[in-house]
Amino acid sequence: MPIRTRAETYQACIDNSLLNLVTSLVLESDNDSEIDSEDEEEIGDLRDDFTVQDYLELTALDWMAIAESFYSTGPGSRGPYDQIPKSKDFFSCCLQAPDRAFRHMFRVGRDTFDRLVELLAQNPIFTSTGRRPQRHVKYQLGTFLIRYASRGSDTLWVSQKLSIGFGTVFIYCRRVTRAIRQLRGRFLAWMTPQRKVVVSEHIQTQSGLKKCVGCGDGSLVPFMEQPAVIGPAFKSRKKFFGVCTIYAPPKTWAN
Repeated sequence: MPIRTRAETYQACIDNSLLNLVTSLVLESDNDSEIDSEDEEEIGDLRDDFTVQDYLELTALDWMAIAESFYSTGPGSRGPYDQIPKSKDFFSCCLQAPDRAFRHMFRVGRDTFDRLVELLAQNPIFTSTGRRPQRHVKYQLGTFLIRYASRGSDTLWVSQKLSIGFGTVFIYCRRVTRAIRQLRGRFLAWMTPQRKVVVSEHIQTQSGLKKCVGCGDGSLVPFMEQPAVIGPAFKSRKKFFGVCTIYAPPKTWAN
């Protein structure tokens, strides 16, 4: 027995639904013609009972629900590809947005973004080796920045916004993360003794803090839920629970 395709099964369910509806209408028409119009009491009794027509109508609705389930996604159902309409121009519009909107979306300035694209493009991890070419590194970097700039790093939200696959978000972020880590040797290094003196004197002049060779702006690390102990104390100015991290190493520690 040949296996039906999804489209054939869908159409069969629709046909069964229509058949039940038509049959219900025919029976209702026949019953109306047989009932004496003057016998009002009998008509009322018929309307109160569950008739064959009612059963056929409910069956038709059941077949319609089964048909619709073939093209809808419920719990545990993946559904067909490309079922959600997506914008193909969202990312291009963001790249052309004014500086303020650009920084709001990617959390970095346009010059910094372009510099990162230039540095990352040199990594062979962004060179296509398969049959399908990779998207330009700017798309992959943009996906990385949008995902990790949003609270909770919502992957599904990013995939819908950028019109890419759910798993593609992870692939792009993994590539960018690896490429950035491989650049650490060019930009991260211990300061020389001469550089420590210059930085320490500048910080002391600006803030009065002695023997300090560096400082960092506080970063809020969000919590998924309120801490069990003195929880309200961890509520930040941005209305979520978290802790602020800041590190300012003294010059004596760096030596």
